[in-house]
Parts: sequence; structure tokens; C-alpha cells
Amino acid sequence: MDFETELDDEERDLLDREEPVIDGDPPHTIEDIVRDSLEGQDPAATLQPVGGLAFKFGDDRAGDDKELNALIRTAAQAEELAEAEWVAQGFTPVTHIPGADQILAYDADLVRRIIEMDEPTQRKAARWCAIRAYEYAGLAHREWVAPALTALSSDQPPPAPFENIQHVSARWQTDRENDKDEPIRPLHELRGPFDHGGGNLPYHAIPAYFSALDPNPLAAVLRTLSHASHTYGADVDRLHAAFKDEY
Repeated sequence: MDFETELDDEERDLLDREEPVIDGDPPHTIEDIVRDSLEGQDPAATLQPVGGLAFKFGDDRAGDDKELNALIRTAAQAEELAEAEWVAQGFTPVTHIPGADQILAYDADLVRRIIEMDEPTQRKAARWCAIRAYEYAGLAHREWVAPALTALSSDQPPPAPFENIQHVSARWQTDRENDKDEPIRPLHELRGPFDHGGGNLPYHAIPAYFSALDPNPLAAVLRTLSHASHTYGADVDRLHAAFKDEY
């Protein structure tokens, strides 16, 4: 029996890959903002200036509206071309699943393997990804987490506080002193789209539990693998290799 969790609009927004998924500290420095803005981007890519200028204010603004609109159109066209290429290669089922685009760009063979799984295997793989994320983040053995992972692995309804992501977020905030944090590394040391340069691992891991409950098994495994990949960060290849060994 698959257990489905109903989320309200606010909770679905929390799980969107473009937004912070768990309440945490806001960026405090320009370096924090730059690091956050690079999430999911190629760290080796050249930054594109707007109108040939950097950030300026007042009368000396960065380009005019026509130049900015042209850049927006170019970005939209590139996205359309990428999506068309994915469709042509047989990746139509994943084009609108949050997080799938990053995994597809990073390892298309892995995504193809997931698409070809039957639904029970996809569901099992989603649970596997969530548990691996919680283990890597140092959450799995906490007294308020372990029963929920046991319930997830046996396809049982989640116990408190995991009946609601807001409740989990609140409980996590009271337990932050036990978090597994990695030292922040400079931007030039980032090693791929899932590498955040260190920081708080539970922040990235916690939503994996809820994405594993997605009613669509294919969306469940890809969304959960995305959260787990961001949890592993620079160590993502170890996660993906273990996934391939398991499935």
C-alpha cells in the first residue's frame, strides 16, 4: 500500500527545488548570496554580464530594457531547446519533475535507468534515497527521526512529527546543536551542480522524506534523489554509484 501525504500550497512551495525547503538562517554576506544563487549551476560556467556591465545603480544602469529582454529571450530559447532535446532522447516523462533537469544534465544514463524501472522499484528507490540522505546528514539515529525512517521503509504512515513538514522543521530547529555541518569552501572549489560548498546537511536532507511520498513513483524517486544529491554535495558521485549498485 502506497501512503500518500496531502500537502497544502504552502508546504508544496517548501518542497519546490527553487526555494529553500526548510527554515534556516538567511544569507548574511555577499558570498552567501552568490553561493545560493549558484545552486544547480555549473561552477565552471562563465558569468554573463548584462549589457557588458556589472551591477551599477542610478543613471548608469546595467544595460537597457531591450538588452535585458534579449537576454531573457535567449535564456528561454536555450531552455526550450534543452527540453526538446530531452524529449527527442526519450526523457519526456521527467521534463516537468522538479530536480530532474539537474540529474539529467549530470547523468542521463542514471535517469534513463530510473525511467525504465517498474513502479514498485521506483517507490523502493525513492525510500532508499531518503534514508541515505538522512544517514549522510547525521539525522537517521536521532530519537525523533529513527521511527519515521522505519515507517518509511515499511510503507507505514509517518509518526509525529513527520506527518507534516512544518512540524519537522520546528522540531529540527530545537535540535540544531546536533547538526552535521561541513566547513564552507570558497566558490572556486565547488565540484559540480550539487556542491554547495559545505554548510548544513540536514537542511538539504529533510525534504527527501516528503518527496519520497509523492503519489507518482517516478516523481518520487527523482525528487528524492535530487534532495539526496544536494545533501551529498561534493560527494554526490558516491551516492549515484551506490544507487546504481543497488538498482
